[in-house]
Amino acid sequence: MSEYSIGKKILLRDVEEISISEEKVLVRGADQIIKEVDKNSFGGSSAISVTKFELDNLIRNNALIPGSYYIVSGVHPALYDDGTSNGTTIYIRAATNNKLEKNGHGEFWNPRYDQSVDGFGIYGTKLAETATFERSNIFATGVPTYGSTNSLHANSSGVLFASGNDGRIARIETNGTVSILVSGLTPQYTGLPFVIKNDDCLYAIPAIPNKPFKILKIDSNGNVSDFCTLSLSSANMFKDRDENILIWSYHDNVIKSVDNFGNEQHFANVVNPVDVRQNNNGDIVVLKGDGTVVQLDSTGTETLICTFPYLARNLYIDGLDNIFATATEGDVTQNSIKHVYRFLNGGSSVEQIWSGTKFPWFLAGDSQNVLYISTHYTDSIIKITLDLEISVIDRTDEGNTWNTIHLDKDNNLYIHCENSMILRYLSAKTLYDKILVPQVSYIVQPFDIGETITANNGAKGKLVTNYNDTNISPVKFEIISGNWISATGIQGDNSGALASIKNVTLAPAYQSGDQAIWGGYQWLNSTGNTGYYYNDFQLNEDWSKLQYNDDNYNQSLDVIEYDYENDWISRRYEVESGSDVVYSKIDNTDMGYYSAISSFQFGNKFSDSYYKGLLNIEVNHAYFNNVNFIGEHLKYITLNQNSSISSTTWALDCYIQSLSMNQKSFMGNSIFAENSYIVNVELKLGSNINSINIPKYSGLELLVIETYASIVQVGMLIFNNNISKIIYNRPDGTPKIRYYDNDDNLVINDITD
Repeated sequence: MSEYSIGKKILLRDVEEISISEEKVLVRGADQIIKEVDKNSFGGSSAISVTKFELDNLIRNNALIPGSYYIVSGVHPALYDDGTSNGTTIYIRAATNNKLEKNGHGEFWNPRYDQSVDGFGIYGTKLAETATFERSNIFATGVPTYGSTNSLHANSSGVLFASGNDGRIARIETNGTVSILVSGLTPQYTGLPFVIKNDDCLYAIPAIPNKPFKILKIDSNGNVSDFCTLSLSSANMFKDRDENILIWSYHDNVIKSVDNFGNEQHFANVVNPVDVRQNNNGDIVVLKGDGTVVQLDSTGTETLICTFPYLARNLYIDGLDNIFATATEGDVTQNSIKHVYRFLNGGSSVEQIWSGTKFPWFLAGDSQNVLYISTHYTDSIIKITLDLEISVIDRTDEGNTWNTIHLDKDNNLYIHCENSMILRYLSAKTLYDKILVPQVSYIVQPFDIGETITANNGAKGKLVTNYNDTNISPVKFEIISGNWISATGIQGDNSGALASIKNVTLAPAYQSGDQAIWGGYQWLNSTGNTGYYYNDFQLNEDWSKLQYNDDNYNQSLDVIEYDYENDWISRRYEVESGSDVVYSKIDNTDMGYYSAISSFQFGNKFSDSYYKGLLNIEVNHAYFNNVNFIGEHLKYITLNQNSSISSTTWALDCYIQSLSMNQKSFMGNSIFAENSYIVNVELKLGSNINSINIPKYSGLELLVIETYASIVQVGMLIFNNNISKIIYNRPDGTPKIRYYDNDDNLVINDITD
């Protein structure tokens, strides 16, 4: 056995210079030694000899032996040439009882079977579907509400509880899962108020026909018991810092206190109490019907704080003991003027901080003493900072009638809507310092780019676009399993990030308007005629795909086709030659002129004697899109005259050499995996290279940008997630790369280092 030691990363071109026998393969071990290994030693046992037809039957009958190697003979030399004219022999390993591993072999997608097709005609893997969803503010759908002040609270674990005007209380977990905690209660005319005490039990006041009001205690399992019988004709409630529940009634002119043992006690006589709060000193503050705000000491004695004009409705005290209230000028109509007032702690007068026709409904504040106001006529959230900076977000298509609001410990905002929806908006301080962002708020941390996701109904998928970029909508993802139509939320399998989604749209891998052309479809050419023959089908920018027709499988309609009978790849109709072109190592020059090349994958190493890569490709007025290269070598790629190469994935150990981009060409959305390499990239005449991700152990050499540099764009050149590198030329033209290492030392190296 021969051994070849490597002291540095070995490229494919280096491997190609090593001569080995046809019965040997090169294997690189963990000791970094490349060894010659007998082909029949794979898997620890002899390989199984089969014809391609026999192997097809084994796949169809789920009869492959997982882990076993198969010798497949008679493969067409246009794809796998061993120097003979009658085909070649392929070694391939079974991954499952009906699926083969793809290592080292071309894989060409064809929707005729909605499956992937190997370069020598073996299929068995379902083609992935690409789907989309929209971001949503709909956190959960609980119970309907008229907007009681105390209809939305969270317990110590962040679990939300929402009471409804239908007599139910819903429990909403942190992932949006809803369950009904209790039902059958009779709401008051304004709703079903409740508070949550330190024991994480709910204390609610329903209406009991022809009987005194009661406070009911509801534990985490939904068990209901009487806590206290009240002496008031109606009841609103507030929990103070000592866990006492204050009860008041506007018409009874009194405030009562209920202690932790359920004992009702008289607290104070107050004329027409409207709302009750507590300041940071522990004093009870009351808004009265005449607009006055008074402070009550422990004996119930009143001290006037301030007077708000007009009919005041809601009271709120922030962490600085500033007092806020809402008021309406005249009758409460859609056209009447409404106001929000503030009385600063230690101040001498009331100031108006907002005015308009929107009707302020509820007040709440966050940990930064920012005020949030829900409004009716029209539904919106008004945000007012301490410096009186005001921003507004209006309701769009989600929810109806925004009522009660709640802010959690992370300052995320929840809105309880009349139609049962609970919306969630991300805090301004957790995403790009925006005011309020109209998408799902519960992102504990960002989603990883390209990570797998699990829906709240168990469906599996993989993100295609960057979820965290809010400029991208809808979000694309690949379906792995499950029913995505019913999904309303996702979680990142690696990041743990959570998000709500809506409008899930399933799209097959090939549909009208995409950039993939295959056999079995009929097509409309640029003149609007159905392209039944290849000479009718001169592809340009204006083409469309008709419905797939399995009965009318017309090979002449293909730009790229897998030929089942001859077992090769052919490209239908080249404009320059006016004829079909068989894709072989002999005919490998111009890959397209006013043509389309899309959605196919090569997985073989390139060499001059074994044509399994791409060589001498020139694309004019065409696109070269959605191409995956695995263990691949590309050489001499030229993009001319408004051509593009995009959405390209370079897997492990890929190598691309001499990529030229001329005359406003474009390369974008390319991902290079570990140990990939790109050498000699030249951009001229307004070309654009954008969104290139080159991770660790990969390389970028000799990136030349010249000619009209002002219109040449290089954007989002990401080497990895942790290191930012800058490429520049010295005055003498020498390219350099500059970055900071983990010790914050500035490092400047040659671009080839």
